[in-house]
Amino acid sequence: MTIAAAFPDAVAMKRSRSNAHQKSIPMTLLAAAWEWLVRHREAVTTIDALIAGGLLMWTARRNPVTEQRRFPARTDADPTQRAAEIFGTAVEQLASDRLDIRLGGIYTLERISRQSRPDYAAAMEVLSAFVRQRARWTHQAASRGGPLIQDQKPARLKPWADVAAVVAIIVRRETAAIGSGDSLVDLRKSDLRGALLANASLQKANFSGANLSGANLDGANLLKANLSRTNLGGAALVGADLHGADLKGADLRAADLHNADLRGADICWADLGGANLKGADLRGASLGNARLEAADLTGADLREADASGADFSAARLTRANLSGAALHRSILAKATLDKANLGDVHLYSANLRGAELRAANLRRADMSWADLGGAILQWADMTGAVLYGADLNGADFGCATLREADLRRTDIRGASFADAILAGAVLPLVVPPAAEPDATGAGEITPFANDDIPTPPDNVALPAASGEGC
Repeated sequence: MTIAAAFPDAVAMKRSRSNAHQKSIPMTLLAAAWEWLVRHREAVTTIDALIAGGLLMWTARRNPVTEQRRFPARTDADPTQRAAEIFGTAVEQLASDRLDIRLGGIYTLERISRQSRPDYAAAMEVLSAFVRQRARWTHQAASRGGPLIQDQKPARLKPWADVAAVVAIIVRRETAAIGSGDSLVDLRKSDLRGALLANASLQKANFSGANLSGANLDGANLLKANLSRTNLGGAALVGADLHGADLKGADLRAADLHNADLRGADICWADLGGANLKGADLRGASLGNARLEAADLTGADLREADASGADFSAARLTRANLSGAALHRSILAKATLDKANLGDVHLYSANLRGAELRAANLRRADMSWADLGGAILQWADMTGAVLYGADLNGADFGCATLREADLRRTDIRGASFADAILAGAVLPLVVPPAAEPDATGAGEITPFANDDIPTPPDNVALPAASGEGC
């Protein structure tokens, strides 16, 4: 009988002790090496450190079970709960006093909005609320400069880094297949001076009362956006889509709206003084009581626009199309309207004193009671125009076409009709200054029939029967 057979338990115990002893050898060597390394850390060399590191790695690989016990793998039993924790942590980071932590929360919310479509709306709402709170635009902010960093040049302003990060996220966010997600961009009453929003998708966005002066919105999609009472002074909006946008009371002084789409936009009471609107599409836009002094609307399309009471003083409207536009009581004093299309336009009681309308199309235009004193209408086509009661004192109609025009009750003192075409026109009855008024109130300018044309006074140039001199 062998010892193993006689004492199986003892043999098994011996083998177990032997195996344990063999496994403990590396750990003993590792402990000794570490103790030596601690004692001689001043004299240790790079080679010694590499050897010690290799020994540690070798031990870890030789004892994988021990490592798993020390650091068990974490599994998320509830992904929804985990996502909620991440979202909550990101929101908490936005309230931090440290910029790096706030930025971490901002970019975490961006990642959530990209990876989880159901969370897109919530993430964008949180980011928008952060900007509204962080960069609130108030009268106090205007007095102290607001939450901005100013470069060496005073005119160059830009938002804070965290606000600029949110703006950048809004610009590059993916809106495809989001549906009505664009309406969730709510940055009303925010200080966004100098913000970079070029080519951004901002349909139905709310910027009401915000300060976007000097901002870059070139090519931005602002379809039906709310920009009422927004400060866009000096902003770049070249080629921007503002179709149906609300710009009531907005400040657009010196803004660049070259080739912008403003069809059907509400621009009532807005200030566009000195703005660049070359080639802008303003068809059907509402410009009631808007201020456009010295604005450049060269080649702009204002067909069927309502600009009643608007101020176009010294504005440039060369080759602009205002066909069918409503310009009741508007101010166009000293405006340049050369070669402009004003066919069927309504200029009732408008102020056109000193305006330049060379070769303009004024066919069937209603200019009743308008002030055309000193206006230049050379070569203008005024066929069928209504100038009833208009002030034409000092106006120049040289070579103009006034066929079938209605000039009843007009004041033509000092007006020039050299080589003008007046065939079929209804002219006023001019009473010489020396004439004595009768009891019936003679002295008023009264209409007369085409076949009863009186001799004009000496101080009025004799109209030509044809345009042969032109």
